[in-house]
Amino acid sequence: LVCSVTCSLFSAPNYIEYNREYFSSISTYFINKIADNQIFLLEAADYDVRSGYVAQNYYCTAYVWLIISAGGSEAEAFQPQKAISFFEHANQANEESYQFCVKVLIEKCFAFLDEVFSENKLSREYRYTLSMNQYIENCFLEKYKEKTEEGAPLSVQYQTLLKTEKLYSASTIFSTFDTYFTDIHETLELVDVSIDDKGSIVNLGEYYTGIYIHTFPNRNKRDSLDNLLDFLRKKKDGWYGKNNYHILLFLHEHKVVAGVICDYFEESNCGVIESIAVENGFRSDKIGSKLYQKAIEYLDVDAQVNGHNSLDYVFGEIDKYDANIPEILQKQHWFWHKMGYRRLDFNYVQPKLDLTKQNVYDLQLIALPLNLQNSYQDGIPKALVKAFLLDYATYAMQIDVSLDDEIQKMFAELDDQETSQTIHFQLIGV
Repeated sequence: LVCSVTCSLFSAPNYIEYNREYFSSISTYFINKIADNQIFLLEAADYDVRSGYVAQNYYCTAYVWLIISAGGSEAEAFQPQKAISFFEHANQANEESYQFCVKVLIEKCFAFLDEVFSENKLSREYRYTLSMNQYIENCFLEKYKEKTEEGAPLSVQYQTLLKTEKLYSASTIFSTFDTYFTDIHETLELVDVSIDDKGSIVNLGEYYTGIYIHTFPNRNKRDSLDNLLDFLRKKKDGWYGKNNYHILLFLHEHKVVAGVICDYFEESNCGVIESIAVENGFRSDKIGSKLYQKAIEYLDVDAQVNGHNSLDYVFGEIDKYDANIPEILQKQHWFWHKMGYRRLDFNYVQPKLDLTKQNVYDLQLIALPLNLQNSYQDGIPKALVKAFLLDYATYAMQIDVSLDDEIQKMFAELDDQETSQTIHFQLIGV
């Protein structure tokens, strides 16, 4: 016996859901990948090493890896086709052999960079992206420090062409890889609705009458079809400026089965999912999650076009929680909770969607932080929330907020200097 371990065995989905509030929202995609598989997790409580691996002729198989990317611009999203992966595999007997394996991994990576940087005609930038664990990252950074010391060969090239500040979370990288490799086999057709594309407008009409109005029966909580078409015309005419507006639909065998409406606002570098709806017969096929991920990709591109490496936050709206809310609303709450969103605890009022409708008071604003470099991970500055809401009302509702008394009350709460200047996240459904 090499090691005695005292541990608890859990079903992965049950373990993740029980502990979901303790995971970082930035890791949501990765956590959901684990929860979606029928596997088991071991949570070690205590262990006792009885004898060494070498003495008992026991070995463990290990893979160690790291990723760098071609292109070091901070305004560039992670692209799998630009990723350069290095890995080592060995049967290891002890910690020393593991460290040797990591050393070989680091040497392999820097041998590649030495060769690239030795080509005087090349000036492509590279960026350290991700490694298997913190130990490997520390070894990489230690080697980088050696390479950039004054007088070291290629020190100038390493200083100018290799960036070491990480821009992307592990979840962002894994989800992008998933999308890149699975889209080839995707049976769903994605339609980006355009006012110039008559076929996509027909699809939009099918979505609106067959799915959208049934998902949002309260007319104060849904746009009219005329409004959606008007937004698409304005998009074509450049009315949105640096902002953007998207209607994305999923088709299955030429039939619309899901849709999402989303906006990007440049001043706050935030996106908003106005609505997402899936036909009843497809709600158990994770189509909503796939379409949501597509919307985030589109909004990320909008952020990059405006010089940002990613979105800072994505906002959404949900009905206020009540133990007696219908099952469909409970499922909506669960969807946003699973995606990592948290509600913002203040008196939110949804502005009128148009002049024929009323403000809505039974919704809550929710948000998800996406930027790894953002220091606000447990809440959002009030000033940023106000900037987002101002753009949301102006571009998504086309109303003058100065003429709406209820919205001005909401803004006054956000402007209150006597209270905390951060709106902290709260769990959905609490």
